[in-house]
Amino acid sequence: MEDETAKVVSSYTYYVSETAKIGKNTEIQQGAIIEDDVVIGDHCFVGCYAVISEGSVLEDNVYVGARSLFISTKKIDHRRKYETELSGPHVGYGARIASGAILLPGVKIGKNALVGIGALVAHDVPEREIYFGIPAKKRGNVPDEECVDEPVKAKKRAAKK
Repeated sequence: MEDETAKVVSSYTYYVSETAKIGKNTEIQQGAIIEDDVVIGDHCFVGCYAVISEGSVLEDNVYVGARSLFISTKKIDHRRKYETELSGPHVGYGARIASGAILLPGVKIGKNALVGIGALVAHDVPEREIYFGIPAKKRGNVPDEECVDEPVKAKKRAAKK
C-alpha cells in the first residue's frame, strides 16, 4: 500500500501486492487480487474475486464488479524466449465495470463509461458510453444523472447557481 493515509475498507480476505497503490476509502471485497504496480484511486470498489493485473490503473470513484478480470500480458510467454510485454487496462474517473467483464491489455475505459456484465472489452471505450457483449460494442450513452462529477467541475457548477 502507498502510505498510512491509504485506507482499504473491508473485513474480508484478499490479496494486495506490496507495490500496489490504493487510495483512500477504497473497498476491496473477499478474494480480490490486486497485482504489482496497480494504482487504484480514492473511493473505489473492487468486487469479490476480481483480478486487477499488473500495471492496471483505476482512477477515483471507479466500480469494478465481482469476478471481473483485467489482463495485462500481451503475449503468453510461458516457456518462450521473449520478454513479457505488460500493458494494464486504464479505467477513467467514475467508470463502472460490471461483474464478469474482461478487459484486454492496454484498453482505456473513459470517464463515467459503463461496461456491462460479462463483456469482453478488446478496444477503448469512450467517455460516457455503454458497452457490452462479446466482443463489447457500443449500446448507448450514460445519462447525465448517472455520471459522477469530478470535484473541480462540481465546484464550478455550484458556483454558477
